[in-house]
Amino acid sequence: MSEPLKACPFCGGAGTIETWGPTGAAYVWCEVCRAEVGGDEQTTESVAMWNRRAMPAEVRKVVERMVQEREGCLDCQYPDDPFTKTMAAYLGEVIAALEAAYDR
Repeated sequence: MSEPLKACPFCGGAGTIETWGPTGAAYVWCEVCRAEVGGDEQTTESVAMWNRRAMPAEVRKVVERMVQEREGCLDCQYPDDPFTKTMAAYLGEVIAALEAAYDR
C-alpha cells in the first residue's frame, strides 16, 4: 500500500489516484486545479512523486546555517557541557525534521 496523498502542492486541493490498463499504470491529479503527475509509473511511484516537495531556497539556507551552528557547538571549547550537548541534539532534530519534510 502506498503512503497517503498530501494536498496539492499548487492549490492545496485534494488529489485523486487513477489507475488503468493491465500494467496498473497510475497518475495522481488534483480535483481543483487539475495538476497531475505520473502516467507510466505504478501507484506507489506516482504517489511518491505527488507527495514530493522541494525545499524552498530560504529554508535550505536556514538548514545549512543550522548545520554549521551544530558543527560549531560540537567543535567548541566545551563540547561536553550539558547545554552544548542539548543544543547540538536539538539542532540535529530540527535539521532532520526539515530534511524529512522536503525532498532533499
